Amino acid sequence: MKHLVMKKALALVTTVVLAATGLTGCGGDAPTKAPETQSKAEGSQAVSGSTDQAKTEEQITLKMLQHANEGTNLSIEELNKAFMEKYPNIKIESTIVGTGEYQQALQTAMSAGEADIIEFSCYNIGVPDYTKGMERSDNAKYIDNGYLMDLTDQAFVKNFTQDAQDSAMTFEGKMYNVPTGAAAMNGIFYSKAIFEANGVAVPKTWEEFLSVCKTLRDNGVEPITIGAKDTWPLTMMLDGIISTMEEPNALAKGLWTGERTYTDEGSMKIFNALADFCSYLEKGVSAVDNSATVGRLLAGKVAMLPSGSWESSTIELADPDFDWGYFAFPSPDGKQMGYIGKYDYGYAGYAKTKYPDAVMKWLEFYSQKENYEKFITPTGFIPVMDGIAPDTKFFKESASCLEEGFTSSINLIFRSPKGIGKYGTFSNSISKLEILGGDVKNAEDAAKRAKADWDTAMAAIQ
Repeated sequence: MKHLVMKKALALVTTVVLAATGLTGCGGDAPTKAPETQSKAEGSQAVSGSTDQAKTEEQITLKMLQHANEGTNLSIEELNKAFMEKYPNIKIESTIVGTGEYQQALQTAMSAGEADIIEFSCYNIGVPDYTKGMERSDNAKYIDNGYLMDLTDQAFVKNFTQDAQDSAMTFEGKMYNVPTGAAAMNGIFYSKAIFEANGVAVPKTWEEFLSVCKTLRDNGVEPITIGAKDTWPLTMMLDGIISTMEEPNALAKGLWTGERTYTDEGSMKIFNALADFCSYLEKGVSAVDNSATVGRLLAGKVAMLPSGSWESSTIELADPDFDWGYFAFPSPDGKQMGYIGKYDYGYAGYAKTKYPDAVMKWLEFYSQKENYEKFITPTGFIPVMDGIAPDTKFFKESASCLEEGFTSSINLIFRSPKGIGKYGTFSNSISKLEILGGDVKNAEDAAKRAKADWDTAMAAIQ
């Protein structure tokens, strides 16, 4: 936010069936070019939502594939209900899989033709011109294979902000998805009650942040939890810290061109900051999975939870009375930081669906401002339509950060040479510190291992 069909044997976290009508098969040999929003077969009366007309129309079911995120899943369920009221002949069946399982589920769905509406984003799927030997991303390959509807000429794509159109919806000159929103990835949820009880305030500098952590620990309070067992929450937040220390795209380019190294002075400042952060993670954090982190914050077991802004909806659903705040990782010099992050996933149509007109109707319905606003408000995402400012706790807590704007620039994790090795980035090497159950001794050791893996990978692609 200001972040992402199936073989029957695949383990599902849960399946939300929004309609009990019989399923019709998906997939087929429909052309990959997106159709007009309304087809001749559906007729103008179907657009108006006429129940009488719907009785004479083909009753169809669209399959939707999502990853598990309670706030967003519930929000899209409500949107789907509204859609089905407008189009009674179209039913939506939504399958929800765990975050770590989604890419495999998507790959299976694309190969088997077993989805109609999927989570997909064009954000950050290109290969920078300064890299060498990087393969096209999976999302780019899906486009290459003709799996995605081309939305370029659809009027509703213009409802989103120009930056969202350019950065999150477009790849190589064509549009393929409509976005959910932007996700802050450099922020920390905290318990106001614990802060007050321990006499600490929201820090303005990095040194103040470390001082808050020390005070909490000295007082017997574990400062920070994170879903380290799942790996990605930790590496995501480490990348968030990096982005407060340096402009990450410039740093990444410097590493690729050889103008920077992992052991130079600037990089060592980053490694030291990351190691200091990890030293204040709660004991046993390597066994904590992401799904348990909000509960630990609400129960008072920890004071802070660094996470993406989307978790605000999870907190509100779990305990609406919990008094929490959210602040961006402070910069070394105390300059007010805006949110740094990414455009999160969006929704796209499978180009070979049997029901292209119905899929396009859903995408258009989602993209109407009144529907999008109802969807976005409870999710914790930053809206990507002009004129929408949700009246939520997150937006009230984030006023000063939002005023600084949103920067979609956390790209380091996507910018590694092929065959990088397990230590070859800042976050990968630091996440293997001994205090996290790994074999890396300290910041200096992490830097040396990262440089060695990076240099080996770069030499192999010369």
